[in-house]
Amino acid sequence: MSYSFVKLKIANVRTEPSHRAELDTQILRGWPVYIISTNEKGDWHQIITVGGIKGYIESGALVASNEEEFAMWLAAPKQVLAQTCGHYLSGSLAIIRNASQQFTELIFPDRVFLELEKPNLVPLETTYNPAEIVAQAQQYLGVQYLWGGISELGFDCSGFIQHLFLMQGFVLPRNSGQQALIGKQVELADLQEGDLIFMGELENRISHVVLYMNEGAYIHSSAQVSINAIKPEHKAYDAKRKALIQWTKRYHQSNLLTLTNALEQFSTNTKALNLS
Repeated sequence: MSYSFVKLKIANVRTEPSHRAELDTQILRGWPVYIISTNEKGDWHQIITVGGIKGYIESGALVASNEEEFAMWLAAPKQVLAQTCGHYLSGSLAIIRNASQQFTELIFPDRVFLELEKPNLVPLETTYNPAEIVAQAQQYLGVQYLWGGISELGFDCSGFIQHLFLMQGFVLPRNSGQQALIGKQVELADLQEGDLIFMGELENRISHVVLYMNEGAYIHSSAQVSINAIKPEHKAYDAKRKALIQWTKRYHQSNLLTLTNALEQFSTNTKALNLS
């Protein structure tokens, strides 16, 4: 059992060690995984992601590490890309090697360097701002739906929400059911910009999440990132989806994990696996 890092632009995590298996989620470049086991051929690893998702990933997608190297990486200052730059997708993670007033030099775990202007990076010190999250969401209108997708190459519903919060410096759980457990319950009539609406066909079984905008409209990933509404007078009203609403939640900064806290939690949980 050991640590590794994703070295591809984006890596697929599947439910079984096969390309034919269902896509469960994805991991962006620079993010760590914990390897639980490796198959006999050595071409697939069973892994745990930051956030606790278990699945299978190709060995060729990873660059190996060890506990000492991982501890050094964990202690180093890190930065998330806020904008896609060539082969580096927004949401990719790297260590800060040098920083000036205008530029930041990053190094990825596979020793690749990248220099970016600061506006291309997620601020290290961040305050939860629902209006900014809603504004960011609209930049992705038209991006296709992809089951298991977490990037602008394709989102599923919870991957879309997770990505939006990462662009503000916070790490959400991967699945909509887990995201529904965070925050304060609010009434449908009291929704505010940035609140989340959770939907599902079965009681207490969440299968879809959307981000509330204003005036009854919400934005979500379904077929593509698009806008619908819960108010009949809105031109994008979707009566079928409104009938599926189960919970409406409002997040607060105290409910949310920062990048540092999420990585520390990952480290603690995986160390416990080593001890068991």
